[in-house]
Amino acid sequence: MLSQFIEYDEYELLNERETQDFKSVYIDLNEKYKKISQNDLTSIIPDLVFEVELIKSQEINLDYILYLIQERLSSLKEHNKPFDKQELEKIINSNTRLRSKKELIFAFIDKVNNQGTYNPENFISDYFEFHEKLKYKALNDLIEQEDLKDNETKDFIADSFSRGYPKIESAEVIKLFKKEESLIAQPIDKTKGFKNRREERTKNLLEKIKAFFEKFKTW
Repeated sequence: MLSQFIEYDEYELLNERETQDFKSVYIDLNEKYKKISQNDLTSIIPDLVFEVELIKSQEINLDYILYLIQERLSSLKEHNKPFDKQELEKIINSNTRLRSKKELIFAFIDKVNNQGTYNPENFISDYFEFHEKLKYKALNDLIEQEDLKDNETKDFIADSFSRGYPKIESAEVIKLFKKEESLIAQPIDKTKGFKNRREERTKNLLEKIKAFFEKFKTW
């Protein structure tokens, strides 16, 4: 594709830092215009197809990132220096799958930095222990905030991780709510008239479940 441009020179390749910079900007623009098109049905942005596969073909997974951090921690330990999260910022931001996990990764790095003395050999196993604790807390928070059935919701999430993706059928998600009467159509205000609260709450819960899944999946 690049060979169609006069300026293209196959011998002048981008270095690793330049590649990460361009990928990061590319994903930022992709997310920005996706939000615009969702809010404005008249927007012409949907006609601009973003080739995300071009980025996915070079993606780095979570295991590799954790390995890089572990190696870096081992090197820093010799000089008694903390880990600088900015070193990872561009790599993670240029990766569509790792972006959702950035908060978790950075939170654990902060924990490691605050410990003072730390054995880097335990980093990966410690990270996944930290990950499971936050996953458990986040799931319980979701159940409480959305007033969901405890066992049914936990089974739904467990099945989603076993399957590799969450079921996004509204009928399945509706079953998770405790009080079905809260989902019936109710008047919102005089200007909007009636709005189907069932549809609204189900859609919101679906989005939260998908975000939870992307954040805590380990592949």
